Amino acid sequence: MNLFDQGAIVFADFDIPGQGKKEHPCIVISDIETQKNENFIICLMLTSNGRKDQFSFNIEKSMLTVPINNKENSQVRLHLVHTIHVKDVSDSFGKSKLKLKELKNLLKAFNKIVLNN
Repeated sequence: MNLFDQGAIVFADFDIPGQGKKEHPCIVISDIETQKNENFIICLMLTSNGRKDQFSFNIEKSMLTVPINNKENSQVRLHLVHTIHVKDVSDSFGKSKLKLKELKNLLKAFNKIVLNN
């Protein structure tokens, strides 16, 4: 069974309103213990559409351990939370993940915007 570090960038299928299932990169927010116990990851969708609103968390190349594309910026869609079985996740980005400081900032933004915490 594949397990993914918190902050890892992976690919998974998302149900996109009006578009059906579409493969998208996402950032894993669940920890390894949760994944071991449930065989699922919890992740947030990542996009490079340039959208800037309260649900966007900007990701710059410098925030990643390994750049994932040739675009300078991407956005995590904080409200697009998905639970996906680990067998349906692809780590085709290799070992790219958010650096620890950025992961903490992402989780803080998620808690504030989505959970109103």
